[in-house]
Amino acid sequence: MTVGSGSLTVWYGLGLVGMGWLALLWRSARRQGETRQFLTSLAVVALLLGGMAGIIALTIWLDRR
Repeated sequence: MTVGSGSLTVWYGLGLVGMGWLALLWRSARRQGETRQFLTSLAVVALLLGGMAGIIALTIWLDRR
């Protein structure tokens, strides 16, 4: 993996690892009949991370004004 102009950057690699990990977690939850709980938890985490990203973006935007 290269940083910059390469075809596969570090960020793409980390994204692929994260997606693979989530796929394995989903498969495990599905086999145990807990798909709904998995998706609910995933949505909560996505909302929390999105909220934090929004606060950080707002702080940066306000600081540049």
